[in-house]
Amino acid sequence: GRVMVSDFGIARALEEVSMTASGMMIGTPYYMSPEQCGGQKVSPQSDQYSLGIMGFQMITGEVPFLAESMVGVIQHHYMTPVPDILQVRPDVPKELLDLIYCSLNKDPNDRFTTTRDMVTALENVPMTDSFCGTCPPAA
Repeated sequence: GRVMVSDFGIARALEEVSMTASGMMIGTPYYMSPEQCGGQKVSPQSDQYSLGIMGFQMITGEVPFLAESMVGVIQHHYMTPVPDILQVRPDVPKELLDLIYCSLNKDPNDRFTTTRDMVTALENVPMTDSFCGTCPPAA
């Protein structure tokens, strides 16, 4: 099958996130890269981070960083290590773990050099029957 992603929650984010003096912060903080949260320059590596968050959520059933406020979520993106996926899903192939953890590095320079490299890594993930047919735990 083919996965298609649309509507990253921009409309809802406009209600949740304050405007900045230099413009708008657009995006749902749960999926924003540390550099985007800080109003710094974004790049394809920022998109990789957001895709890594979605991958984490697809596997575990939750985003990696939750807090009582959006400011708390943003702080987690800067300071909190990514939770161990294997604690929730011990059946995840190592190649997929490596891809997700690489894309979720705090420093964009530590992520994939190009998005094509990320796609290649995804194409090299073995899709075993024991992993592919299962759903994440109910939240």
